[in-house]
Amino acid sequence: MKKLWLHTEERPRISTIEIIVAKFASDRGLKYSVSGKKRILPIMENGLFTFRYKIEGIECEDVENIYVTTISGSSSFTDYIVFHSENAPLPTDTPLYIIEETKTDDQESRNTGVYQRSSKFVYANFFYPDVPKIMLYVLKVVQKEEPTLTYVFGTKLLVTLGVEILGKVLQDGVYEPFTSVDELIELKNQMPLPHYGVPVRITKTDDKIEISAKLEKSGFLSHDPNIGMTTIIASCLRKLGWTGRIVITQHGLT
Repeated sequence: MKKLWLHTEERPRISTIEIIVAKFASDRGLKYSVSGKKRILPIMENGLFTFRYKIEGIECEDVENIYVTTISGSSSFTDYIVFHSENAPLPTDTPLYIIEETKTDDQESRNTGVYQRSSKFVYANFFYPDVPKIMLYVLKVVQKEEPTLTYVFGTKLLVTLGVEILGKVLQDGVYEPFTSVDELIELKNQMPLPHYGVPVRITKTDDKIEISAKLEKSGFLSHDPNIGMTTIIASCLRKLGWTGRIVITQHGLT
């Protein structure tokens, strides 16, 4: 029987694993159960830790065991890559899900909750364009009732790329995918201007789209929210059919 393999750079949390298993079962119409003794047990061999854990207390049809493997990526890496296979997955295998997890809500940080993680999905698309991608919100606070325009815009970008949102209630009709380049540009340019710094604005001509955004921080390319935002905006522009140049301006880099 096949096992469920969760590869992660993060410290595994039983609550997150339970959500992932529930998603797997729901998508396939399978039954799953949870006992009161959910545990993450480290697997040892010859007295040494194998960087692999076995999950107890969570069971699912068509899954013999659930394993979590701690790994380290050398580039942009989502929080969980999920496989369903009999043997431990190889680097050449195609995953079942690509999942990014955040505990940040709109009311805590507009940028961190959506933009800062967006570039991971764009990057993953180069390797696994057809694998389902999920933004998983595991909130520690009550979800903000009235979302900011930043969150609405960022979430619409995610769903335009086909990313599924789990763990948040999305209002009907608010978070539909963009249908055109002009619609995307119009919504972004409607957002209020900041009181300081470089305003993010998008300008389109016949053969070029310019996006103004500061990417420099402490002399380096390290302004994470704006890097994520410009990355996913550019990716959505391509998906919506834009074939001209895309130029980042006022970035602050030498």
